[in-house]
Amino acid sequence: MAMAIVALAVAIVASVIVIRRPSTAARDTLVERTIAQGDLDRLVGSEALAPSRGGVSIKDAALARALGLAPGDAIVAVSGRPVTRGFEVVEAVKRARELGATAIYVERADGPVVRWKLPVSAR
Repeated sequence: MAMAIVALAVAIVASVIVIRRPSTAARDTLVERTIAQGDLDRLVGSEALAPSRGGVSIKDAALARALGLAPGDAIVAVSGRPVTRGFEVVEAVKRARELGATAIYVERADGPVVRWKLPVSAR
């Protein structure tokens, strides 16, 4: 009987936590973007990145839009690896290219995850 009461109490607490948790619907959405080779080269070959809100943002607004991001979006993870500095984004992209990856998942601080489909020449 005591175990049943404890189990019920745990279930109630878990339910309250889930109900009170903020919605993640926007983050659960996946946005796909095919990346042009030139845009990928601009991202890894220059000083295009800057620290921003616990992550990294792309300074060039046109490049950010081409990559499926809004100007000022903070990239907080690349393919599951947390990033806080520009070189970490560059290294993750270079590593994905070396491994022949077909896509990179970019998690933003606010908004849906963006799936960058890499160009064939980048693989």
